[in-house]
Amino acid sequence: MKHRKIFIFGAGSGLGEGLLLEFQQRNHIDPKDSSVAVVDVYGFSRSGKGSISNWQSGTNHRFDLTLEDEIESFRKSWETQCSEWKQNPGWEHTQIIVYFAQGDGLFSPLEELNLLEIQKHFSLNLFSSMRVLQIMSDGLKQMSSSSVVFLSSTAAKFGFPNSTAYCASKHAVSGLAKSLREEWKLWGVKVINAYLGAIATPIWDDRPEFSKSDMVTLEDASRFLAELSDLPDSVYLDEVYITPKKGVL
Repeated sequence: MKHRKIFIFGAGSGLGEGLLLEFQQRNHIDPKDSSVAVVDVYGFSRSGKGSISNWQSGTNHRFDLTLEDEIESFRKSWETQCSEWKQNPGWEHTQIIVYFAQGDGLFSPLEELNLLEIQKHFSLNLFSSMRVLQIMSDGLKQMSSSSVVFLSSTAAKFGFPNSTAYCASKHAVSGLAKSLREEWKLWGVKVINAYLGAIATPIWDDRPEFSKSDMVTLEDASRFLAELSDLPDSVYLDEVYITPKKGVL
């Protein structure tokens, strides 16, 4: 029976929360069916309830990715978990899939942004992923069929008014994904950049000029993105680009 471990960063809201729920709903298997993967799914977000030092499958764990002490707590937990997994025969065949869904929106004209806002925005949207990947790198390279999925945005391809910081951070994430794909190619780690059009999440609640009825539903997006965890072994998907029916809004 296959074993798959899913890590979702930013599982407290939006697409991260939708993905966690999607995997929770899928995680009902027939134990007699050896073709079905056993899936452990771990969520992490600032709003999580579970302890960062005691991981439980199906749980959203409290983890502020912008705080140094919590980054260190995650490092210790990851090292402990990896040591435990390596005690099991065939541990190297465990599949690890990491989703980066954390991030926030910063939508203001350039002249109205202050340095603290910009630093906090990039800390969450970009630097947190880099820090987590530094911690997980050895394990991802050692396990078979590891995948890293960045839930990015069409803002990583285009520019939008009143979105300079947001577009800049998403373009940076795209660069991170492209470079990491080349760095980790030797170990067979798949790195996928998902350019997502408008998804009906709470990020749009304060932007009445956009209608959620024109957007991809959260449920549909979550179902689609969950499928990226189960690509055939020989398929390396670099990028995926999805938009609602009306295209880029």
